[in-house]
Amino acid sequence: MILIGGPYVGEFKYEVLTFRPYLQWLIKYTNPESVYIHTHSNRAFLYDFIDSDNIIPVYEHISREEKGQIGYIHEDVDSKLFQSLVKDIKNNVCQLEDCTKKEIEIYNLNYVKSTPHLSIYKKKFSPIEVPDMPNPYKDKIIFIPHNSEKREILKKVRCFLRDYDDLVIAGNCRTRFRKHNVVLKMIDYYENGLKLLIKMISEAKAVICPISFWTTICNLQHVPVFSWGSNAGQHKEGGIYHFQNEKCVAFPSNDINIILRMIEGFIQEIYNGNNGK
Repeated sequence: MILIGGPYVGEFKYEVLTFRPYLQWLIKYTNPESVYIHTHSNRAFLYDFIDSDNIIPVYEHISREEKGQIGYIHEDVDSKLFQSLVKDIKNNVCQLEDCTKKEIEIYNLNYVKSTPHLSIYKKKFSPIEVPDMPNPYKDKIIFIPHNSEKREILKKVRCFLRDYDDLVIAGNCRTRFRKHNVVLKMIDYYENGLKLLIKMISEAKAVICPISFWTTICNLQHVPVFSWGSNAGQHKEGGIYHFQNEKCVAFPSNDINIILRMIEGFIQEIYNGNNGK
């Protein structure tokens, strides 16, 4: 059996939290002869567990228009076009493998706006292989001001962190303070922005962000991380997104005074070597 994963035209968050681990689970339990993935070309680095020649990119304009990626879908790709993509990738793989369509199984996420939940029992998580590229921000404190948190709170956190010389603000298009974001300033952001961001996180002294999928990525990569907000339990010991990262501090509070005190204590522990790598 030949397995095709995709097409995937949705946002980075759900590629990390759902699509990638779902494919890993499928591969483990179906044991296919070959695996192909139809997704964004600039995220091919996420799939270190398959042959790079078997990653077939979706249309480039779909990947470049990052803001149009919402949940599992893209606002410029209706259900009719999505089914056309399914048909095209299946025909493409038939030619590449010199096989019939009956020998192919294609799996994708439900192409609906609601972003339906996928059971944790149909996911297999593994660390993301650190991209092989220069990282001018190694051993920095990375602040990712994800827009799940109010701007006022994030602004106070940013002002507090200014006292630290090794602070860097990073993130993708769904993070605040864009003009301070070293990744979004990259000329080749589309090609290499997310790759550098994963490398920055993986080689960071510590990461600070509101609880979000960035916290999940830090735990996957076993990086010291401080996060605050709702669903903290998912990222703490025993939570589904903890991944045995003993360097994670997930705090269930939105009180800015408490958050700042906790951040200060967390950073001091990092500097003193009590929570570092």
